[in-house]
Amino acid sequence: MPKTALSHVRKGFYIVAGHEVLSPLINAYQDFLGIIFSLSDEQFLSPMDGWAPRDVLAHLVGWNDLMVEASLSILAGKSPAYYADTPNDYRNINAGFTSKYSSRSKRELLADLRSSLERFETFVVALSDEDLTAHHGVRHYSGNPTPSAGSSPPWPVIIGPTLYKSESG
Repeated sequence: MPKTALSHVRKGFYIVAGHEVLSPLINAYQDFLGIIFSLSDEQFLSPMDGWAPRDVLAHLVGWNDLMVEASLSILAGKSPAYYADTPNDYRNINAGFTSKYSSRSKRELLADLRSSLERFETFVVALSDEDLTAHHGVRHYSGNPTPSAGSSPPWPVIIGPTLYKSESG
């Protein structure tokens, strides 16, 4: 096994740098699966407020991979490229994800989501404690510093792009 910040594995949840940083993500994923499985095919493809559950699923698949790319930028001391779409409320990014992951099959999209989440998990657990907790000189597009390990809740900086909204409200 490669050297990672992984200090403990419990029921599939990773304890990284002393924090259960992936547990909320895994719990939300499991809850989301339950919702998606409960939908009929018609419900899965029916838009509500402009988004069908199929679109949300495509968005999440793309977003997981984008967060790996964004984290690599942060580690390099650069702002993530997706910040450029912030003024558009990420409409361009989301349109790209719904186009790239255009399947109408619940099964195919759920498999894509599982794979993208596994890639994200693998990336996060391979990071060193220093990478997870250090400030890399990158500011959030709002101008505020990215979250740090000392923030409340104590999310590591590197996964800040994924969890930033939940921290700042």
